[in-house]
Amino acid sequence: MNEENEEIFRQLKRALKTLKEDLNPEMIPASGMTIAFAKNNAVINGEVAGVPDRITASKGKVIIPDDIMFSADTEISSAILTAMKYDGAIRSAATIKYSEKNTEIIREYFPEVRSFDPERLPPVAASVDWGIAACCKEGDVPDVIFNRESTLREGRILVLGEDPVEIVRNIINLQRRINNKNQ
Repeated sequence: MNEENEEIFRQLKRALKTLKEDLNPEMIPASGMTIAFAKNNAVINGEVAGVPDRITASKGKVIIPDDIMFSADTEISSAILTAMKYDGAIRSAATIKYSEKNTEIIREYFPEVRSFDPERLPPVAASVDWGIAACCKEGDVPDVIFNRESTLREGRILVLGEDPVEIVRNIINLQRRINNKNQ
């Protein structure tokens, strides 16, 4: 394994350890959470590493898949690759559970938050990459992109950043704010 791959795996392992220790299972989407990290200048899914199965919750505990691999989750890989077209420094992303209440707190916490409506999916679009692209501008990728619940897909919040450790730190800080608002 080359040095860049080792660093990607090292950072993902560190981020996953923090998620396992500190993430509230209520932050995990019903379909599971994903997290991934791309190589510098990645252009294909095979250059994005993540867990092979989704992160889930069971009996109040966060369940993390045992392995990390390239080409793990095509949906989050595609989202990262799309964001990288607008800002190559944004190489990592994670999904968390969508709720209207959470999006209000997210807008207070993150400087740049944008959203798209999956119901407006153009007929020629094969995935939600068009929604990610619609939220980005050259050199300007938001910290968070979300889509509301729709007949086409589950609501999702996508947290973007330069590396998975930064993203997990932001998610845990966001979780604290959500918990404080709910008390």
